[in-house]
Amino acid sequence: MLWKILITTLVVVAAFAYLKRRSRLQQAARQQHRVNEFLGHAGTSSGWRDNGTGDPTLHRSLASRLRLILWIVLTLILLAGSIYSFFQWRDQQGASPATAERTLSGSLIFGS
Repeated sequence: MLWKILITTLVVVAAFAYLKRRSRLQQAARQQHRVNEFLGHAGTSSGWRDNGTGDPTLHRSLASRLRLILWIVLTLILLAGSIYSFFQWRDQQGASPATAERTLSGSLIFGS
């Protein structure tokens, strides 16, 4: 039962991440088009051109590293929970050893 919940949660998270990424890429494409259009107008009207000295890759690489770290942490949490649940289940499935004790009268008493 727990495996079904974990798999369902994983599928939901993957679908959410995919849709979020697709939306972000579409938004970035629209934004880039607007920027290019603005720079095209600015370049023709005032002679100013962007020489590309800005470093947008710094922000992008930091964000991608953070995203990677968060995915790794999420994976480790899910893995640890799964392993813990498996060992709990395995302990519950095992038969507990029965103990036998003799009373003063000589009869056996079984307990767990």
